[in-house]
Amino acid sequence: MKKIIITAIALLAAGIAGAFAAPDAPIDAEKLPQSIREFVAKHFPGDKIAFAKVDRGIFDTEYNVLLSSGTKMEFAGNGEWTEIKSKYSSVPESIVPQQIADAVASRYPTAKIVQIDRGRHDYEVELSNGMDITFDMQFNITDIDD
Repeated sequence: MKKIIITAIALLAAGIAGAFAAPDAPIDAEKLPQSIREFVAKHFPGDKIAFAKVDRGIFDTEYNVLLSSGTKMEFAGNGEWTEIKSKYSSVPESIVPQQIADAVASRYPTAKIVQIDRGRHDYEVELSNGMDITFDMQFNITDIDD
């Protein structure tokens, strides 16, 4: 009985260790979920996926995509975007919720949104002027950081 328990614990520990040790793995653009490929085609027409990788964790999967324009994107396992960071341009207006775009335009008319993060409870945007603005899920500003 003691050997069975020790063997079971060893197998469980090996499985957990293996899951934590799984590194990010490159993935061909064609093997990305269809929703991610459609998102890129819709919001970044003419841009190409230069590199993609998948990070499989114990409880979730994430996809990281780099476009040839330098734009970096992160997606949850279900294919929904969680972060868009444009290196040389602004985030496409078609991605930014209208309420956020309106709030930014009214407060900082010359600034462009260069990064947007969507979390479970908020959105965070970084502007070309260095400002960071946090919005709750009802699009109320909850924090501004310069």
